[in-house]
Amino acid sequence: MFTSWMMANRQFPDGRSLTYVEYPGKFVYCLNSREWKPRQRGFSIGRLSFAHPSSGELFYMWMLLNVQRGCTSFQSIRIVNGVTYDTFQDACSTMGFLIDDKEYVSAIKEVAEVPSVAQLRRLFVMLLLSGSMGRPLLIWKQTWAYLSDDILYHRRHGLQYPDLMMSQDELQSFCLLEIEKLL
Repeated sequence: MFTSWMMANRQFPDGRSLTYVEYPGKFVYCLNSREWKPRQRGFSIGRLSFAHPSSGELFYMWMLLNVQRGCTSFQSIRIVNGVTYDTFQDACSTMGFLIDDKEYVSAIKEVAEVPSVAQLRRLFVMLLLSGSMGRPLLIWKQTWAYLSDDILYHRRHGLQYPDLMMSQDELQSFCLLEIEKLL
């Protein structure tokens, strides 16, 4: 039904001004032929099945389908102001649909001075599991140094090698292992 909608947008110019949700108001889906045809009479209201924020790209596509009109491909759903974005999430972010994750970055940086780093990692995991962060990878990139602050100390102590040095990539990897354990 969904991919047939994109095919119908190629065929019917009237459909290109409608979102996926608005389509049943002007078109009817024929089960036998598996295609959309212009509605001859009556009216219908369309709806999209809910997608949970934790479903990732499916959720972001769901958000876009409520506003994008006349899409003819999955790629065209990701076009915003003439620019094709790599992901549905990037397109949603450009359209201003996502919350500003700066508050999460600020919270992690602020809290980094008070509790132990292990508690800070637990906070990060709780935020991940809640699905409340719009761009977890971006938050990770901005806060990984705070989240891995004790990794070098523990590695030096555990290996009994006080002069041990670790690269940023190694610190991030060990921190991600700690986060994975918590997840």
